[in-house]
Amino acid sequence: MSPKLSKPLSPGDVITEDMPIIHVIHDEYKDKYCDNCMKRSDQLKKCSKCLRMYYCSIECQKNDWKYHKNECKLYRHESIQTFLDSGFRYLLRLYLSVQNIPTFATKKYRLFDGSEVSLRDIEVNVNVFDVNEKREHLWEICNLFIQLGVKYDFQEVVHWLAFVTNVPAFQLKSHLKIGCIGRGLYMGYTTLRHSCQPNSAFIYNSRGLSKELRAMRPIEANEEITINVVPLYRNRADRQQALKSYSMVCECDKCVHHLDRRVDYERLIPSKQFPMNVFDTQLMANLLTDLDVVFGEYYPMKTMILMEIFRQLSICPSQLIHTISPSLPTHRHTIGSNHQICEMSPKLSKPLSPGDVITQDMPIIHALHSESKGKYCDNCFKRSDQLKRCTKCLHMYYCGKE
Repeated sequence: MSPKLSKPLSPGDVITEDMPIIHVIHDEYKDKYCDNCMKRSDQLKKCSKCLRMYYCSIECQKNDWKYHKNECKLYRHESIQTFLDSGFRYLLRLYLSVQNIPTFATKKYRLFDGSEVSLRDIEVNVNVFDVNEKREHLWEICNLFIQLGVKYDFQEVVHWLAFVTNVPAFQLKSHLKIGCIGRGLYMGYTTLRHSCQPNSAFIYNSRGLSKELRAMRPIEANEEITINVVPLYRNRADRQQALKSYSMVCECDKCVHHLDRRVDYERLIPSKQFPMNVFDTQLMANLLTDLDVVFGEYYPMKTMILMEIFRQLSICPSQLIHTISPSLPTHRHTIGSNHQICEMSPKLSKPLSPGDVITQDMPIIHALHSESKGKYCDNCFKRSDQLKRCTKCLHMYYCGKE
């Protein structure tokens, strides 16, 4: 059962904030981010013993030693070199911590609804190893432990490998880069139920490993808090297939009644939103409708896609952008090197002199360039050093409530 709260929530309200009990950085970022605090630095120091871990300070190395001391010797073994991807390092750190830190698996963590849970309390489905691919992976791990000289209990290996398979490890992100740079185990979020119509979502802030959970729509008192475990920008068939790896089945209205059957998911990929390099108001209306069906009203990914749309509009020729103006329904514009005329430009029935005002218009939508965000009001473009951020998405700035 997913946790509940006894009070109602509004969109943007912080439900809780949590830190991972273990985490690993993906291979391609290993020498760019500190393995303990995830701070980006070009002066990271390697662990002098295994040469596999990178730290930004002695303090970070000491803080991580509680976990790394169990794996440091193993990282030096030649048999492990082909297995050292982030997935295996995550499993190894979890398993060795359970086996070597006395209270690691039994320590109770208080959830935001007041209940408590430990790693041992979380149920896992060991039947996942009935699949040949999963069973082969299990035997690979056991054989590797034998080569490394790791004493293990077979049932324990089965349990914790099933745990890694069943319980999602949440993405780690850096405020310096859009994209996942690692994975972490957040106990506060392990019992949350998946829904393809989630009422909450994670917000990444600039406080290192900390991850906020915020309401994405009004949530009534005693309503289950849900998140999405698989990406919402996938179609129903792909989502269902991805959920099988977690032994999950989604029963939300969108999946049960296939509410997104008419959504063109290909168009949700930013590079494919303007396949003809021509902007059309109907295209925009359809896209906005699709975004509402897929993400709901406030989901962060929806904001990112809209920001990418505005970015693409900002680099389009001005003639193309102007077609969003209702008072200028058609424009003369050229596409390609042959300067082919695509549409007829408006005409007037009276002659004009140089400097005559033809018309005046206001944009129906507009967006600030990234470098101007935080300096100008996103609505009226007034410059101010006292702008207030939107408390829900934290991406828009305004000079007043109006």
